[in-house]
Amino acid sequence: MPAPYKTYFGGKNGPGTMQTQINHIPPCDVLISLCLGNDGMIANIHPAQLTILNDIDPQVIAAWQPWVAAHPQAGCYRLYNMDAVDLLRSVIAEKYDTPATVIYIDPPYLKSTRRSQRDVYRFEMSEAQHIALIEAALALKHARIIFAHYPCALYDRMLTGWNTTDYDSQTRKGKARERLYYNYPLTGKLHDYNFIGENFRSRERKTRIVKNMLAKINRLEPDLRNRILTELQQQAADIASQQ
Repeated sequence: MPAPYKTYFGGKNGPGTMQTQINHIPPCDVLISLCLGNDGMIANIHPAQLTILNDIDPQVIAAWQPWVAAHPQAGCYRLYNMDAVDLLRSVIAEKYDTPATVIYIDPPYLKSTRRSQRDVYRFEMSEAQHIALIEAALALKHARIIFAHYPCALYDRMLTGWNTTDYDSQTRKGKARERLYYNYPLTGKLHDYNFIGENFRSRERKTRIVKNMLAKINRLEPDLRNRILTELQQQAADIASQQ
């Protein structure tokens, strides 16, 4: 389902952007979008058992309410209208600071890193607010956390030791280099495998391979098809037990 807004600054709906982000989300039972906006990643990823959508702007939450209501898995979603730091320090710290939680944080980027210095959000964030946000995230003990931002000295300094991935995104003013900061290793295990691939051609090639393999399996005699599926399930269980 497309995100609620047709246009929105920083919505991560450009070609390749949300796919790159989804390919950095490991398996999780709880998935949290802390600064929701028009989050293209959340709009396209398979929901977790519990998917928490939060934004400080009540207009954003109002825009997402019909989206959630219309979603085939609407029961997986919970909406919050809170300051991100307050939510981290209260509900998330008390209930969801576990290894089964992934927290995706895509705040309004520091103005000093943007091409334009004008306000584009109803709730902009100062440098002091970014520092408070990072400190609140660092205070969590177990949750896996991923930040999205432009490459930035403040984030580089405060998130020293975290893994990073740089990628190109399409903005209203052309291509921009963005960076993901995350406190967990990439193991190849994903929450959603529907967008695997480093770029458009790679994703198309892998999707075509999957479809062709499934078509071949479906054409087999039922007993042979079931034998292959059983073997694949056993191999998957063996691999999981070794990790």
